[in-house]
Amino acid sequence: MNTPEVLIATLGTESQVVTLSLLELERMGFDVGEVVVVHTAARADKIRESIERLDEVFQTDPRLRRYRYRRELLQGRRGPIADITTAEEAEEVFHTLYQVVRRYKLAGYRIHLNVAGGRKPMSIYGMVTAQILFDEDDRLWHLVSDEELVASRRLFPEPGDEYSLVPIPVIHWTDRSPLEVGVVQAATPEEALREQETLRRDMRYELFLRGELTPAEREVARLLAQGLSNEEIARRRGTRLNTVTKQVSAVYRKWRAFFELPREAPVRDAVVAGLAGYFARRERWA
Repeated sequence: MNTPEVLIATLGTESQVVTLSLLELERMGFDVGEVVVVHTAARADKIRESIERLDEVFQTDPRLRRYRYRRELLQGRRGPIADITTAEEAEEVFHTLYQVVRRYKLAGYRIHLNVAGGRKPMSIYGMVTAQILFDEDDRLWHLVSDEELVASRRLFPEPGDEYSLVPIPVIHWTDRSPLEVGVVQAATPEEALREQETLRRDMRYELFLRGELTPAEREVARLLAQGLSNEEIARRRGTRLNTVTKQVSAVYRKWRAFFELPREAPVRDAVVAGLAGYFARRERWA
């Protein structure tokens, strides 16, 4: 079964941003089946006209009838957002975009996010949302059109019109999908960013365990993370207490060096607290 694909596009006064992007994705071989337009409240005449043109063309034009089309109104605590003029409104834009993308990500879609339309905060927060939620199958786009085509406001190109979708790079901070590591489960972008920070720390713990410790020291570190004393670790592993004591000291020494702590800094509590959370999360993702 093919992965469903969706175009999510931010919209301002130029409705052609949506139709041109959709046609270009089709030309590039992507099989988009659904189109979601994210927009501010239609209180300004140009915004209202832009929305009405899209509503009509997706209902009547045979080139677009095959697409499932819907609109997503930017919502705030006080109702629909007509403009982005305050920090609170910008934050609410971020939340709306995040929720829209998250919903399709959880549903298993490949996402094409076009941030060419709308206010600058919509583009900025769209890029941040992609950075949080996208994996290698998703795409972030910006539409570039020649001045004549933009001025014409045509929804469909004519011979000689020049336009293209420019891919915006997304830096993947881990080789695992946000779905795999649980970031997409975060209900808000703030929670997702906190989850990312936790995962980044876990990546450092992984480097420490795999790159700095011997196999025996890794096992001792795992048991330390369970709160076991040196004596309990020796009994669990069936080794001499003196051997375990040396291995524990090596773990502490290497921890100080890897995390650049002073030589006299106590580390047992840091090792236990850090690695306990790390091993617990590994079991959750397994």
